[in-house]
Amino acid sequence: MMGECQSSPLPLPPDFILPEGKRPNLSEVSRLASIPIIDLTHELSKLTQEISRACEDYGFFQVINHGVPSELCGKMMNSISSFFETFPEEKAKFYAANNDDDSNTRQVKLQNFHLKVNADGCSGGEGGEMEIRMWSETFSYPCHSLHEIIHLLPDNPPHYREVFAAYAEEVGGLTTRLLSLISQGLGLQKDCLQKRLGNKPRQRAYANYYPPCPSPELTLGLAVHTDPHALTLLR
Repeated sequence: MMGECQSSPLPLPPDFILPEGKRPNLSEVSRLASIPIIDLTHELSKLTQEISRACEDYGFFQVINHGVPSELCGKMMNSISSFFETFPEEKAKFYAANNDDDSNTRQVKLQNFHLKVNADGCSGGEGGEMEIRMWSETFSYPCHSLHEIIHLLPDNPPHYREVFAAYAEEVGGLTTRLLSLISQGLGLQKDCLQKRLGNKPRQRAYANYYPPCPSPELTLGLAVHTDPHALTLLR
């Protein structure tokens, strides 16, 4: 008779555990019945109406038939997954601690975000603050004028730079198109928002990695937040 060895998952480290008042209420998580789904093959007038209504009523929408090749999307997802899961030495090159002097100026960086809370569990405030680490890693870098920083991107996995360059070009075209449709939905010239952003808008690519968590009821992948950007495209 053979013995059986069973192992339990490691406990959640204390610096990830949120005060009770800030923990997620997983039992209360609900889903929207639906969100606006925009088919980009629709004719222009219908598209602008649908996007305008989605922006006013929801603030976000899903696009289908967007033209970004699914094969390229798959390659990008495989490349970034491999970076996080298979190449720890490569990851270590980009790690930027939040208290590093250059963490805010480094162009290409891997970070673990924190949530500052008081001893009573409230966010922000003065005195008695502690930093709770979020259960995720974020890899980010500029994606506008990519040729200027392409040499700073990972060497591994192989072809990461090549895949991301192709992906950034496709998503850049989709961004321009969406900004144009939003402009027209507002009754503006189709290039109005693009002009307001300028010739060199600040564009960054973010990859958020959420490893399996032993106690998801005690922590968060990312804190509640609002993106400070004109437009966020989420794969």
